[in-house]
Amino acid sequence: MNEKIKEKLILKIEHLSKYFGKICAVDNISLEVQRGEFLILLGPSGCGKTTTLRLVAGLEDPTSGQIYCEGLFLNPLPPYKRPVNTVFQNYALFPHMSVFENVGYSLRVKRVPRGEIKKRVGEALRLVALGGFQPRFPRELSGGQQQRVALARSLICQPSILLLDEPLGALDLKLRKEMQIALKSLQAKVGITFIHVTHDQEEAMTMADRIVVMNEGKIVQIGTPKDLYYNPVNRFVADFIGETNMIEGEIVEVIDREVKLKSRNKIIISAKPSHIDSGELQIGRKVSVSVRPEKIVIHDRSLDLPNVFSGTVIGFYFLGIEQKIMVETEDKSEIMVRVREMKDSRVFHRGEKVKIGWEKEDGSIFF
Repeated sequence: MNEKIKEKLILKIEHLSKYFGKICAVDNISLEVQRGEFLILLGPSGCGKTTTLRLVAGLEDPTSGQIYCEGLFLNPLPPYKRPVNTVFQNYALFPHMSVFENVGYSLRVKRVPRGEIKKRVGEALRLVALGGFQPRFPRELSGGQQQRVALARSLICQPSILLLDEPLGALDLKLRKEMQIALKSLQAKVGITFIHVTHDQEEAMTMADRIVVMNEGKIVQIGTPKDLYYNPVNRFVADFIGETNMIEGEIVEVIDREVKLKSRNKIIISAKPSHIDSGELQIGRKVSVSVRPEKIVIHDRSLDLPNVFSGTVIGFYFLGIEQKIMVETEDKSEIMVRVREMKDSRVFHRGEKVKIGWEKEDGSIFF
């Protein structure tokens, strides 16, 4: 392996599997994580993401496969000997200890001199904007403050990797969004590799350098948020990452990689798939077409687009930065449209007749 690549690589997982009895929680996954990266494991409940995190942490033993951190073989090592720390959703703070005692606990166990503990606890708490909270107890803190204490406690030993198991799950929506930004900023400041587990795709898109999408114990796709949103490899990823309109149909015509599809509701759709081999585009083949809501144009007049359909507005939702409009087409298909909100934006009303349309290239086809 190239030496520069070795220097950047901090975690390597090879053919990792975990069975609980006959149930396969993690199914032969391989993954490389770069130094200083904010990586998110994303997927629905039961997809294997938390089990993967626990295998790295040493809280579960793999059924098969290997885990390496900075070249160190982790499999035989107990959790306390691994160069990783974990932040849990419930924070796991000691209720009878002050903030100072919670954050400095691991240093005290290692018999670090008290003066050094005081210095490092102060630095860790300032890092998470809790400099004056040392004498308080967990019951005196808000959920967001407790989460930051847990972060400070995990960072104080300067782990190679910080593992975060749904750390924002217990927070209300507004605080959760604030903590997403704070956590991303903290990671950039300390430069430590973060591996964060969540089932919230918006959270993943907001924070991650790269996202690992998992389903049924397998890795489905790895990429930047933008890659996954615009170039999903299959229907599951397209449907899970962001909102989309998924239309079922079959191919009725193929000319120079331009495809016409008839949906089960008789809509004829033109598409120009870029990621599919020509040999797979066969007439009569069943496909799914994904069209992102923001790629759809809506108007009360005619549209000059290859895919244009008449419809009726059946739902309108004002979301501040955007409008979400539900349109029922003449053949009873429901299409979601998202429009960027401007001060003078056109307002649509339920029952209004409209035209919707999109470009050929904006329909992703999946088998």
